[in-house]
Amino acid sequence: MKENKILDGCMSCSSRGIRITRRLFNFSSVLASLLLPARVLSSKYPDITERAISIKTEDGVCDAVLFYPKEGKFPAALIWTDIRGLRQSFKLMGKRLASQGYVVLIPNPFYRSSPSPAPREDFNYSNPEHRKEVFAMMKLLVEKDAAERDTSSFVKFLKGHSSVDNSRGMGVSGYCMGGPLAFRSASYYPDLISAVASFHGGGLVTEDENSPHLLIKNSKSQFYIAIASDDDKRNPTVKNDLRKSFDEANLEAEIEVYDTMKHGWCVSDSSMFDYSQAEVAWGNLINMYSKVL
Repeated sequence: MKENKILDGCMSCSSRGIRITRRLFNFSSVLASLLLPARVLSSKYPDITERAISIKTEDGVCDAVLFYPKEGKFPAALIWTDIRGLRQSFKLMGKRLASQGYVVLIPNPFYRSSPSPAPREDFNYSNPEHRKEVFAMMKLLVEKDAAERDTSSFVKFLKGHSSVDNSRGMGVSGYCMGGPLAFRSASYYPDLISAVASFHGGGLVTEDENSPHLLIKNSKSQFYIAIASDDDKRNPTVKNDLRKSFDEANLEAEIEVYDTMKHGWCVSDSSMFDYSQAEVAWGNLINMYSKVL
């Protein structure tokens, strides 16, 4: 899989983002930081354990964060981040999801290059050197079955954790570049992963022989696909190609284009973050997990 296929959406989001005023960006970030933790505290399991962990993989040691309710056993959920990696906005997601009754693992997808934060905290797509660095990190993740090896390590870790209920299926969600990684995870472990969600995923349909949409047939999951309106305008056939693949595989899937939403709208520190529509997408994720897991 060519990394530029996945990165199309990321780069377009960034290029649009520089036209957003700093005041608006800061307001969105502050709003997210105020509202998301409040929602966590009012959830089913407000007493959440958060642990920074290290997972041994075939390629090294991956730093990650794990969230789970302090008492009981729960289904496992894996979150693949967007291209800006493991950071506070995703930790808020992980804690929030755990508070609904899940054991949530968020790995650093770029651990082969650097511990988190990776890419750098001041990462800026408009900087050619920063782009070069993240493309090199991305290449290590998407080539030579690296994602499959990583998924194997993450699944093994979750299955062995004392808070995981292994009698229930596992969920996996991905954002931007994490969307196709979620698809791939489901194809690697069809008898274990039961629910998959992609939010403004980039590169779900490519011309490669192992394009994510062609791997759907190897999965047994239920899917929820949230597409940004600008991504849909650039690639209007993606939703149709996905629907065809799901129908051929006889899998249940909801594919939704979010009108007026820009690529990145679900992540609280994105310049395109939209709180109200991010809440809609989040609610759809929780509804699917509640039904399937």
